[in-house]
Amino acid sequence: MVQSSAQSHDKDLQRRLWTVSEELTGVSFGV
Repeated sequence: MVQSSAQSHDKDLQRRLWTVSEELTGVSFGV
């Protein structure tokens, strides 16, 4: 089984990834 990295639990990094994904796709989910 693969363990998750410390980065996968970083809330700021999660938020940044979500924002960049919305910008690149032009889709906003309002989560």
